[in-house]
Amino acid sequence: MQNQATAVSSKKFARTRVFNPAPVESIVRMDINQAANLGMPIDRYIKEGRLIVAPHLATRILADLNYVHQRDIEPPHVKVISYLMQHDMWTQGSQLAFGRLNGELHLMNGQHRLTAVVETGIPVEFQVLIVDVATAEELHELYTRYDTTQRERKGGEVLNALNLPAQWGFSKSFANDVVGAAVVIANGMRRPVYTRDPLLTSCHEFRVQLAEHWWPIAGELKELRKGADSDVSQRLFKAGFLSVMLVTMKYQPAKARVFWKRVMDNSGLVRETPEHTFVKLLTGNSWRGDQDSCVAAAMLAWNAAYAGKKLVQIHPDGCKHRKVLGTPFERS
Repeated sequence: MQNQATAVSSKKFARTRVFNPAPVESIVRMDINQAANLGMPIDRYIKEGRLIVAPHLATRILADLNYVHQRDIEPPHVKVISYLMQHDMWTQGSQLAFGRLNGELHLMNGQHRLTAVVETGIPVEFQVLIVDVATAEELHELYTRYDTTQRERKGGEVLNALNLPAQWGFSKSFANDVVGAAVVIANGMRRPVYTRDPLLTSCHEFRVQLAEHWWPIAGELKELRKGADSDVSQRLFKAGFLSVMLVTMKYQPAKARVFWKRVMDNSGLVRETPEHTFVKLLTGNSWRGDQDSCVAAAMLAWNAAYAGKKLVQIHPDGCKHRKVLGTPFERS
């Protein structure tokens, strides 16, 4: 039998590489994928180099070659990877690492990506690495070296790479808070939780997309900030508060400009008005609110002003409902 190797030459791969979701039939089939489909042993065919892994092959690797002490699959992580693969955002050629002991392969790193291949049904290119070990102890030690020193890029670093802060004339921190606010808005005015909303918490591509139509409104808020009380505005321009500011500026622009400008300027405010009470909370030494509390505090102040009511105190911790009057969140 000719050419049982799994590696694909650069010249050949240039003609067969697939980046968009496509059926397996649209890819030049490799011997290893045929072996997987036929239920034949696959470890003898896996060699170092480029390899397009179709869903059936991914299933076989996970079932037959996964390291015995492999950690449990983390569904939220798989969801993020699957989203990227489905939306043509996944970078082809990430590494699949195997340890080889006595001629047998053991998957060291890549089970979440392979699981995403299975769940999406999308063939993906990987770069195979095989490390030979002499003993079981060396195999176990090899496993411990993966995913222990990686540093994930932070949201601000991603935005800076995309040149978004400079494009809109924002500081890096403000641009990052706008993205955070967009995420809160998309989650029904609540801080997302990783186990339930991994795309909102961990997928930078998804988060940046959510912020796209909020950048112009953030620019309006930046203009309103000119001449404002620096202490108040510095505390106000954080993701939790910004989420309410952005929503009200979009759906009630005239009223929102007046309200938020009064808050930012902090000048001549009358006691027990929503603006005064909100500023008092913002500047108080005891305020240590988390993101959800910030959202609730801004909502309570805005709602009182929108309804023309006085506001003596703000108790954000007791705010269970996410209502922002005059917006689509009015009935939340």
